[in-house]
Amino acid sequence: MSAPIIRKASRKKARLRLGISAPSGAGKTMGALLLAYGIVPDWNKIGMIDTEEGSGELYVGVTKYGVTFGEFAYIRLSAPFTAIKYLEAQRAMEAAGIEVIIHDSLTHAWSGAGGLLEKQGRLTDADPKKNSYTAWRHVTPDHNALVDAMLQSPAHIIATMRSKVEYAMETGMNGKQQVRKLGMAPIQREGMEYEFTTFFDVESNCMATATKDRTDLFASIAASGILEKRNFMITPAVGQEMLAWLNTGADSIESLAERLAADVRASMDLEATYAAHAVTFSRMQAERPDWVPMMQDLFAARDAELKSDQGKN
Repeated sequence: MSAPIIRKASRKKARLRLGISAPSGAGKTMGALLLAYGIVPDWNKIGMIDTEEGSGELYVGVTKYGVTFGEFAYIRLSAPFTAIKYLEAQRAMEAAGIEVIIHDSLTHAWSGAGGLLEKQGRLTDADPKKNSYTAWRHVTPDHNALVDAMLQSPAHIIATMRSKVEYAMETGMNGKQQVRKLGMAPIQREGMEYEFTTFFDVESNCMATATKDRTDLFASIAASGILEKRNFMITPAVGQEMLAWLNTGADSIESLAERLAADVRASMDLEATYAAHAVTFSRMQAERPDWVPMMQDLFAARDAELKSDQGKN
């Protein structure tokens, strides 16, 4: 095994990984579409994977905040809402060149018919020992595969989730047990919100708050030293703000590798192509050494093509 390569940390351009949690009627679908349009103002490059009984299509032709919803790419999923269906739909969107993919909603993958909770229940019932913990060993890989697909996607990802009110029992001043409202919680596997760069909680009045935010766009420190969170409507302007933050930094190794591969396939002078992409090769060796053999194979294949063409001439 080769020794780990130490390199300097540096800021890279990134793709959006946004979660939106909201109760029914709070506008999570509309907000996701508006934010997507702020990132890519071309409906042909926006796609939705819909498990909400076609609610996304209802917005086509509607005008909100000066934006008329156009005809975006659309896949409607029906039960059973298995993780593999979400994966296949996302891959289809990626293959079609969609730049912003909206999962509306991820809740069905968890608690919908045929979702992960139902699968865990079936496995538990089938187990002679009724061991629910053992059943999770067969369910968790499906959940992890869906999360990994979203995190590794070449597209921007927006995932909506339904939310519910969370309560807790606590002892009051009078010594009696009482119910305390903790706030809203997404209907998904516990901790799902931590998988995203930013996570919005939307209240029933359609106002959003960032409960997790790596961008620092949605909170500020007041003169008193207290952190003040923004309350805002999700509009295209929010998407534009996030895009500016995402585009701060160097190009990602993924985009550089795509550019290199395209140039190699079209190259008539491989030495010049290699020299022009020397920095990309250096970063690839440091950040994605597993890609180096594939790129070497691509160079070799193009070299063989060029020699074959010379022989014919």
